[in-house]
Amino acid sequence: MRFWFKKSTMVIASCVALGGLGATALAATAGAAQPITVSVTLPAATGVTVNPSTTALLLIDYLPFVANQVNNAYLKPSQQLLQEARNAHMLIIHTTVPGISGWIPGFAPKPGEPIVSSYADKYHALNNIDQPTTLLPILRQHGIKTLIVAGATTSGGVYFTTYESLQQGLTVVVPEDAVADVSSTQSTLSLYELLNNEIYNNHANSANVTDRVIVSTVGDLTFKEK
Repeated sequence: MRFWFKKSTMVIASCVALGGLGATALAATAGAAQPITVSVTLPAATGVTVNPSTTALLLIDYLPFVANQVNNAYLKPSQQLLQEARNAHMLIIHTTVPGISGWIPGFAPKPGEPIVSSYADKYHALNNIDQPTTLLPILRQHGIKTLIVAGATTSGGVYFTTYESLQQGLTVVVPEDAVADVSSTQSTLSLYELLNNEIYNNHANSANVTDRVIVSTVGDLTFKEK
């Protein structure tokens, strides 16, 4: 997918139909010689209170190999998020990519924190629905209802794992300052698609939803037992 922003306007040169916006843009450009212009407005991040006992933090691919390809501004908020989650005694799950070793300093798993190895969809090995990873059994074992997803890339591991989480009946909170992609434009589009998915839409980015995506920030998250 290649596209450019001019202020709040996106010009799409080519598009892969990943979701609502992708499918719309692809259909609109079929047979057209020129790109179309699509306006994208991402709702403001909203505050969210989560129950540490039923919430897990999923850290997507905090690997030097990945961080070297994206804007590293997400790392500082991610460190704050990780520390707050550990202080709240939440379940913390780390993911990695097969064949890629090493962790970004400060993000190495502590003893007892599970590690899941896969590609973009962390629920399935090699993106094969018939080869599940250990992620879903871990979540079920701990009675997890809400998943906070952070890491990179927003259009890769964050996007596909979040979408599969919705299909598994989970509520997903994505702190927009703790995710990253090759550009902020790519990251914004991915979050927009998750909020505006035809099946699991949360157009207004309301915090009073279940089985939906909520876009927040690290500073807008509150950890409180219920």
